[in-house]
This record gives sequence, structure tokens and C-alpha cells, in this order.
Amino acid sequence: MSTPPPAPAADPDLLAHATTVLDVLRLTRAPGGGPPARRELDAFHAHTVALYGLLDSSASACQLTDPKTARHLHAARILLWQAADQLHLAYHSRSAAPATPPPARPHPEGRTVLTICQRHQLCTAGVRRIATPADLRSPFPDTPTP
Repeated sequence: MSTPPPAPAADPDLLAHATTVLDVLRLTRAPGGGPPARRELDAFHAHTVALYGLLDSSASACQLTDPKTARHLHAARILLWQAADQLHLAYHSRSAAPATPPPARPHPEGRTVLTICQRHQLCTAGVRRIATPADLRSPFPDTPTP
């Protein structure tokens, strides 16, 4: 078994960025303006999957040195996958999907941007390696008691 990669450094400004985004949404969205657009649901899904990846690397990094914390992070990963799954379903229920998949958009750094379905399939494959089907359906994944 290989050694897990080191966890990426956390962005100290992440909370400030998230708070700013929430403030912008509150100011720009009209009261009673309806549900979020598909592009917003896609963005929410992308952020949820990115957070899942961050927790995945953190849980892997502390699994041998701090198993109790790793179990809590394991439960958090499952809850994030459940949130991503619901966002994926909301995206598809928002309006009819296009008849043909959109072409892959180039990413500014040269790599291809994944569609929501591709991103969700990759995340689902990852969570299935660490969780049972019962864990994925449970509203409260098993966590150790303090």
C-alpha cells in the first residue's frame, strides 16, 4: 500500500470568498426570484465535489496517524457526496436536458472542463471505494461517539 499524498494547503481566504459570494447572491437575487438556474446548480455541484476532494485527501492523510479524526472526515465525505448527488438530481430536474451533450469547453489552463455528469461519475466512483451502499443511503453515516 502506498503512502497517501500530502493534503493540499487550505486557502486562508476561502471563508472570506464564500462570504462575499453569499452577499452578492443576496444582493442580486430578487426576492421570490425563483429557483437557481442550471448554471448555478452546476457551479454548486462543482464546489461540493471540490470540497469532497479536499476532505478525501485530508482523511487519507490522517488515516494512519489519527484514526478517530479520519472516521469523522469519512462521514463528512459521505455527507458531501449525498449533497452532490442531490445537486446533480436538481440540475437535471430544473429543466429538460439538451438532446445532445454540450461540447467540451476548453479550460483556461488547457485542460477540458468536465460536464456535471462526468464530474458526478468521477466523484461517485471515488465514494464507492470508501463507503458501502448502506452508508451512501444513510442520513447519518456512522461516526465514532466522543
